[in-house]
Amino acid sequence: MPEPTKKFVPETASARDILILAIRMEKGSMDFYRIAQQQPKLAKTKGLLETLENAEKKHMQQLYDRLIAMVKPHNLPPLDKLVQGTVSYMEGGIEINKALLELETIISGELELLEIGIEKEYLAYDFYKRAAAMITDPDSGSLLHELAKQEHNHAQILLDRLAQVVRQK
Repeated sequence: MPEPTKKFVPETASARDILILAIRMEKGSMDFYRIAQQQPKLAKTKGLLETLENAEKKHMQQLYDRLIAMVKPHNLPPLDKLVQGTVSYMEGGIEINKALLELETIISGELELLEIGIEKEYLAYDFYKRAAAMITDPDSGSLLHELAKQEHNHAQILLDRLAQVVRQK
């Protein structure tokens, strides 16, 4: 069963705070998918993992571009500096270290990876929908709704692959 996630966005969070948090969570997801590609037992999923890693990178850039439009560019470090170092959580509030440990110990193959990926994508969908409802800036809200839609699409890609895997067993 999915674990309850922490509440990451206080009621008083600004659009800027939410966008920065979302960028960092996207970075966490990107790192997770990149590291997962290096697992020999997940070799069959390398293409799918690369696709998802690139999608997270694109989301980070979209969020950063929106953030730049909101604040003066000189008030923000470049994107690579903003996400530099380790990030504790990925999309959906999943702890990265725990998820990486599961990659090495619990996940024995594609089926388990798909289950975690589906959970992560739906949690990200939920995060973006909730965050969009908190923001009064219409452009930022619109971007967060679009990202929610994309996360839903990512979950559907994983569900389609899961169906293929189950049919093969």
